[in-house]
Amino acid sequence: MSREKNLLKNIFVLGLGKVLPRFFSLFTLPIITFYLSQEEFGTYDLITTMVSFFLPLVTLQMQSAAFRFLLNNRENKDYCEIIISNILLFTFISSSIGLGVLFLFLIKVPFILRVLIVLYYFIDTYFNTVQQIARGLSKNKVYSTSVIVCTVIEFFSILLFVVYLEFSLNGLICALILSCFVASIYITMELNILKYFKYSRRSKKVILELLSYSWPLIPNSLSSWVMQLSDRVIISLFLGVSSNAVYAVANKIPNLFSLVQGTFNMAWQENASLAIDDSDSDLYYSKMFSLTFGVLVGILSFTIAATPLLFKILIKGNYQSSYNHIPILFLAAFFSSISSYIGGIYIAYKRTKEIGYTTLIAALINAFINFALIKKIGVYAASISTLISYFFLASYRMIKVRDFQKIEYDLYKFIGAIALLIMMCFICFCKILVLDIFNILIAVIISFFFNQELIKMIFKKFRGNL
Repeated sequence: MSREKNLLKNIFVLGLGKVLPRFFSLFTLPIITFYLSQEEFGTYDLITTMVSFFLPLVTLQMQSAAFRFLLNNRENKDYCEIIISNILLFTFISSSIGLGVLFLFLIKVPFILRVLIVLYYFIDTYFNTVQQIARGLSKNKVYSTSVIVCTVIEFFSILLFVVYLEFSLNGLICALILSCFVASIYITMELNILKYFKYSRRSKKVILELLSYSWPLIPNSLSSWVMQLSDRVIISLFLGVSSNAVYAVANKIPNLFSLVQGTFNMAWQENASLAIDDSDSDLYYSKMFSLTFGVLVGILSFTIAATPLLFKILIKGNYQSSYNHIPILFLAAFFSSISSYIGGIYIAYKRTKEIGYTTLIAALINAFINFALIKKIGVYAASISTLISYFFLASYRMIKVRDFQKIEYDLYKFIGAIALLIMMCFICFCKILVLDIFNILIAVIISFFFNQELIKMIFKKFRGNL
């Protein structure tokens, strides 16, 4: 199978595991915002976002090594047993210790909620680990199915615990625990994890080798947390959890775009790693950047144009002030997607240290702007700092990646696209019906212009099959 066909196949398979959960979230978001107070919703957002902080800390990012180390040796059973056994053993021990400390640290949190939080984090850590094992074994269908199972169980659990039993925030966390647990059981049985796990395969040397790859990703993950969770924490500290709820809701629609980018990035990491030794890797990476850039611009332009309608449908409750932050967060999501594409090439070369410090610098920029502006412009400090930090991250990686991998960019096309997206975001911000309709026309023109090559390829392929 060609690299392009394999990439499209993985995007489709992984996309099912990404799109369907978002589809169900269209129903769960109105339920959550209706049955939870703003304070409870803000607390819930903090709890779920903090997973991205504690997971890399307690596992030392060992689960990330599962994907990269298994990928090129997935047919070697002995090798897979060694890698999987050591990853599972290390992750279990480290997460048990780390979450025990977390339980003591949350001493001021009500006991029941504290137990639920730690239990959720523990199960989610295991779920994330076996998911990465599935990806490393190229079992992308199993990976996507596990996500779908998790989402469906979560939806019905929310109806049970939050709507019917009225357990409020505690019920919502129970729903997360149950959904992760069931999905973990599914993926464990489907992959027959016990077949791979052999305690006798434990090896200090192997663990150190895995850690040499994974630990530099800790700053990357923590820096990503700073750019995500620090916004919430700073807003909550200075403005209150109700303001955090406003910011959390503002992220919901831009996250729809991030969903597409995240799906592609997962598939792209596999293709980028497998293509690293190909003779035409320079041409391949440059071509894929051009195609990816055009697709992302097209999807984002339509998402921006549809925002006025999406906001009315998806957001319930007193969250009108959230709308003003959405255009800014759209641009932030765009630059995040560019940095993630380049990050896939870093992963292919196992240059995890560079990934770590570039994200760390961006995170420091994010935190500095947040603290400097939060008292002056309120929640806007979070959205603006996110945009600036991701702009830096994308720009820096685009330049530095050329130190070890030749890749060509169309600079005029890049700048032109950004200018047009900024214009669309400004129109979206105005909230004028005539301009909103005009924005849809702009989205059609932009999508066609920046995807001419892809449209021609699809048309040529379609005509050839007739």
